[in-house]
Amino acid sequence: MSAKSATSSMSRSGPAKRSALRRRETAVKGVSAKSRKGSTGGSGFLLKFRGADSSYGVTRGTVKAISNTLGLTETQVVHIALSKLAQEVLPAYEPDDGPLTQEQLVALRRDARERLAKGEVLSRQSLFG
Repeated sequence: MSAKSATSSMSRSGPAKRSALRRRETAVKGVSAKSRKGSTGGSGFLLKFRGADSSYGVTRGTVKAISNTLGLTETQVVHIALSKLAQEVLPAYEPDDGPLTQEQLVALRRDARERLAKGEVLSRQSLFG
């Protein structure tokens, strides 16, 4: 049935028939109306589970067990696992420009000499005593 004929048949049918037609059209597209409403607009990807648990993958049963233990959905479990992996693997900040040049070190030492207090030390405290 083409989209045009589906639309014209909807206008001639009752509310129940239109609702059934909408459900059928949605099923053909492969996305339920419920999942589209819950979506935040982000892109998704297919996750293929392993046949056995290993260092590089888990079975669906393992994800379900974690989900039940924590009282979370399987999607939340996957997001938490990916978030923890990102914290471990990705740097928390951009890399710096490398070590200071001799010119920069000389400038810093000169600036420190000018700004630091001069004279006798009256008292000293240490954290590691």
